[in-house]
Amino acid sequence: MAPLATISEALQRQSTIELMRRALQDGRALAQLEVAIARSELADDTRAALTGAVSIAVGLAFLVVTLAVLASALVLALGGGVTAALSVAGGALGLGLVALAVGAWCLPRKPFAHSRR
Repeated sequence: MAPLATISEALQRQSTIELMRRALQDGRALAQLEVAIARSELADDTRAALTGAVSIAVGLAFLVVTLAVLASALVLALGGGVTAALSVAGGALGLGLVALAVGAWCLPRKPFAHSRR
């Protein structure tokens, strides 16, 4: 790498137009690098989000199956009749409705409100 004094002397010998041209070229190169970095980060984040979403979906599917088996076991433990089955279904419905209400309440009313300012 050239010493700073040598670089400074070389810049002093260039005309203003040459310096401006070089500054514009450097700025353009910097902008292109920044865009490339942003694209790379976006691709990485998208890939990670997709992997996470698939994992969550698989986990939820297994949880639904597990809850169905547990509900069946509870019905059998309560005597296996229609009344027991309807009681378990009603309890599950109530819990599900409460969870949906809480989830809907937690959602942002205006998504990206901070970004839009």
